Amino acid sequence: MEAQTARKRLKELRRMEEQRKRDNLIQRHQAEMRALDNAHKAEIKELMNKWNNVIIPNFENEAALIEIELKKKHQNEQDYFREAIEKEYENSIVHYSGEILNLKKKSEVLGMQGYYKEAKKLKKKVKGMEESERGKHVLQEKEKYMNRSSLLVQKHLKELANLKKKHASQREELDQQRKKEFEIIEKRFVNVWSEMEAKFRKESLKLDRDSTVKKMQIRETAKKTMKVVI
Repeated sequence: MEAQTARKRLKELRRMEEQRKRDNLIQRHQAEMRALDNAHKAEIKELMNKWNNVIIPNFENEAALIEIELKKKHQNEQDYFREAIEKEYENSIVHYSGEILNLKKKSEVLGMQGYYKEAKKLKKKVKGMEESERGKHVLQEKEKYMNRSSLLVQKHLKELANLKKKHASQREELDQQRKKEFEIIEKRFVNVWSEMEAKFRKESLKLDRDSTVKKMQIRETAKKTMKVVI
């Protein structure tokens, strides 16, 4: 009777020790998983901070400065263009037609010959023709200016559009890089998590295999079975 009580006591002590080991394993595993999860969240937060507060703002600031510089360059080119056009206009000479030149000479000859009335009438006609040709000259100069101005504006718009397209492409590249970095972190986290789960299962199985209490239970069951058979 005392021997049976001692065996029960020993069995209970071993069961308690094995349960303590199992509880310690579970607690350690849970603590490791919490630490891994917290480290993962901290890494994600740090990466988000790097992208949202450093990389993207720096890129956008630089892109904005480059666009501002290009617009300043365009404004300087337009100012220079206007100044050049004004000088060209000031120095432009109206080349009157041969008809006007001939009529002027004819008017001078008539005046020299004493035909003042006819000369005056012809001068008036020449003056009207000169005004008409000056008007045409002004219109031609304006049209030439508008054409050149339009070409310059188109050039500037194309340069700005190309720059914006370049920046859009760079944004897309940054976005792909950002996604890749987050995917790497997530993949690493999943792999480590799986490894830790596998390690926990392996250690749990080892505890079960090495369980003295379980072995004792198996032996007791075997003895009872043998008695029943006998």
